[in-house]
Amino acid sequence: MLRKVRRDARGARLRLPRRGRIRAMGIIVLLAVAGSLYLRRPDAGRTSPADRAKPDETEAASRAAEQSPELAKAATAVRKGTTLVPADVRALMRRYPPRLTQTADTIHVRGSSLAIHYSIDTALQALARTMLRRYHPKYGAVVALDPETGRTLVLAAYNHPEEPPLARDLYCRSMFPAASIVKIVTAASAAENAGLTAGSPLETAGANHTLYRFQLKKELPRHRAVTLEEAFAYSINPVFGRLGIHYLGAETMRASLTQFGFGTPVPFDLHVDEARAAPADSSFELAELACGFNQNTRISPLFGALLAAAVSAGGYMPTPAVVDSIRDLRSGHKRYAFKARPWRIPMRPQTAAELAKLMRAVARYGTARKSFVYVKRSGRFTGIEYGGKTGNVDMDGTGRVDWFAGFARHASDPGQRIAACVVTVHGPQWTVHSSFLGAELMRAYIRNVQIARERLAADTTSRAATAAHPDKES
Repeated sequence: MLRKVRRDARGARLRLPRRGRIRAMGIIVLLAVAGSLYLRRPDAGRTSPADRAKPDETEAASRAAEQSPELAKAATAVRKGTTLVPADVRALMRRYPPRLTQTADTIHVRGSSLAIHYSIDTALQALARTMLRRYHPKYGAVVALDPETGRTLVLAAYNHPEEPPLARDLYCRSMFPAASIVKIVTAASAAENAGLTAGSPLETAGANHTLYRFQLKKELPRHRAVTLEEAFAYSINPVFGRLGIHYLGAETMRASLTQFGFGTPVPFDLHVDEARAAPADSSFELAELACGFNQNTRISPLFGALLAAAVSAGGYMPTPAVVDSIRDLRSGHKRYAFKARPWRIPMRPQTAAELAKLMRAVARYGTARKSFVYVKRSGRFTGIEYGGKTGNVDMDGTGRVDWFAGFARHASDPGQRIAACVVTVHGPQWTVHSSFLGAELMRAYIRNVQIARERLAADTTSRAATAAHPDKES
């Protein structure tokens, strides 16, 4: 590209032609600009270039976080070597979004290298992603967590290649109508405020999954009797609509939603959209709200998992977290260690016990019975209590939204407990039910825990035998 280099008359120096000098300066300027743009990337502080592609909103959030006072405070704490608090962790995670295919990551902040260890169960995470790809709904998201501690085990999202892209963090986004998942809150409110139990008799008329005004009258001339458990198991809309109107009222219903965390920021390490409830300015809108028969009550999959966790943990809703610990690589000092703490206690233990009965019925004979066939046949689930709540609703312009929120727990072993939430969106042809994905995820988790313990017990026995007979060949 440059013209031939020539020596001057004295042969002492090399001289570039004028046009060559101009071109050389242009190349140098272009390289400097490219390098500056690269270094200003949100993920330039990472040690690995993997997974750097982010959706527009994530890049915008990262750029905003870079200028936030929260990040400045966290960076100051890093520089001074003081212990990081949860607010610092949230600021760092929003500046350096985690790669969820591994259990650890490294970031550089103010000259310090920090090793961040996550709570993600990589085997379970891989299973969730594999199932979403295998059944390829239009959109999907899976969240699983330890209901006792709030440690997040799975955060997975899926966007079909032929569908318009949505946020990659669908597990934290309140983009889809909550449908009948709201019945968890309505049932809890009915138990807390109206004294209902799983066996309480109620009346209904018409089809189970419709909601007409004649089905909501206080006196039903022609009706059939069902229990609260049956209404929950079969997701009978008129029953829950009548609970909202005649047993609870708008004020009590709103208070219960607030108590469960609707309209409140979730204190998670990553940004989470708030759960929001539809307005209820009339009795019919109140009925729609109570049974989830609307498109304006929306939750994130993470929030759905927290609802299931509250039932599993006896009314205790944990603070969710994905960061287990942060260590300074230079000094070796641990800068942050996760500590389990409650986010809220939305119901009494007795109410949680009644809800557990209702959710068991969903898996045993209700709307999710077919999805739990393999769980029922598994000998590893002997002594494991499991249940959940399904929900589905048409979302204008998007498709059929299908939900499942549930739990599996061992009565005396906290290590065998999991809460999960799955949402999938389908076109005219359904590929899988969210309840099936949830059931398989919980089945795999319990199986993996038990197999790991069996191997540990076998290794311990083998080492003990070797120690007792050191001269005997193994």
